[in-house]
Amino acid sequence: MKFVTFLSKGKELLSIGRDALRPAHLSDLEVKGNSVGRTRYVRAARTTISSGVNTVLTALTGIISVALTVRYLGTERYGIWLTISTILAWLNLSDLGVGNALTNKLSVAFGQGRTDDTRHLVATAFWLLSAIGLLITVAGVVLSVALPWAVLLNAKSSLAAQELPLAIALSFAIYGLGFPLGITKSIYNGYQEGYYANLWNIAAGLMSLLALLVVVRTKGGLPLLVAAVFGARLLVLAASTIFLLGFHRSALTLSPFAANRKDIHSLFNLGLMFIVLQLVGLLITQTDNLVIVRMLGPKNVAVYGTLWKLFSYVGVLQMWILSPLWPAYGEAHSRGDTDWIRRTLKYSLFGVVMLTLLVSIMLIFLAKGIIQIWAGPELVPRFSLVLGMAMLWIVWGWTQPFVIFLNGISRLRGQIIYGLITGFLSLTLKIWFVPRWGLEGIIGATLLSYILIASWLLPLDARKGLMSTRQADRVGVLPRSECSGET
Repeated sequence: MKFVTFLSKGKELLSIGRDALRPAHLSDLEVKGNSVGRTRYVRAARTTISSGVNTVLTALTGIISVALTVRYLGTERYGIWLTISTILAWLNLSDLGVGNALTNKLSVAFGQGRTDDTRHLVATAFWLLSAIGLLITVAGVVLSVALPWAVLLNAKSSLAAQELPLAIALSFAIYGLGFPLGITKSIYNGYQEGYYANLWNIAAGLMSLLALLVVVRTKGGLPLLVAAVFGARLLVLAASTIFLLGFHRSALTLSPFAANRKDIHSLFNLGLMFIVLQLVGLLITQTDNLVIVRMLGPKNVAVYGTLWKLFSYVGVLQMWILSPLWPAYGEAHSRGDTDWIRRTLKYSLFGVVMLTLLVSIMLIFLAKGIIQIWAGPELVPRFSLVLGMAMLWIVWGWTQPFVIFLNGISRLRGQIIYGLITGFLSLTLKIWFVPRWGLEGIIGATLLSYILIASWLLPLDARKGLMSTRQADRVGVLPRSECSGET
């Protein structure tokens, strides 16, 4: 009987995969013969497949771009280019979590068929981010002139010092102009159409590479490189916005008259909780290097950081499976579709844990050899460190499916509270363990903190989230026949 059930599920997965590869337009209420629940799976499969293609192509274009940029700019100006890119990456936090909040709010409104609310939410988010983008642009242009960037970035050559102010001004200006257009990704995700966002991201990467080739061939300077590469991404982002709002989801609008004060408060309140949750994550994972460099020295940071980078690809695999489920959980929760959520959470938990186990066990035996070839013999870690890192990522494989579910239904308060407890306990234990056990103490502290707190509080919180979904079902958000998740 179990074997027959296994075969049945395998056939269903293959069927979902085939549907995901077909170019047909999907809509929960438009696909004939498909239940809402099955359509969610097809959407998630499309996003997972396109995300994999996007990741591979991004890695390949990144390798080519690094080779071209280093040879073209030279070591110093290439370092400045990386620094500018890092500054802009940190500016992503300046959206105050509005992007994630918009995804969640849209998934709920979409699930409940509230078309007017989706229009108001999109317009409100756009003008909120437009105001922030304008501030970023103005501040960047002013700071490009007011601050001694050559001194701040330790630029030695006269050419680098001369190019810096204009390069900084262009970077901030282009980033600020594109800032409100970033809602396109949130909109695609909110409608469970992350595959569109991935396809546009692939186009942006290829356009940026083409722009880089043109600049290298014409021997333009750093400012022209900034304008070409970042400008190419901005043009693709603008094209994605036109496609989304002009053709694909033409009922949505960016009219300022559609924005309203209620949604401003709603997006800000939820968005700030997402920002706090991100900061809690940084407290748990990004304090490692600070503790190591202070207590063990920079060489150990390199050893630990290289091993971390290798195992971080386990996290990439986890997110390939889990990220598409985030908005699907929100939409299913709004419909009171408890059966679909429970079944999906169970299958995703099993799949992610098994995948994490498989890859982590492989890395236990292969990591030292990979790092020796990749980074050199000086950065090869001890076996005990590799084993500890594998155990840590296995524990995270257990917790991440619950995190995605809770994020999808906007159940964040509990995560923040016990996340802070986990973070501070982890930091305290790191400071205590490192003098005794070295780098293994860092991993041991994080691992122990997660086992003691997050590993059982997250499932408990998820169970309460399921109970709230049942309550939504009893209220009758939609007729039960419409929210059936049977596949």
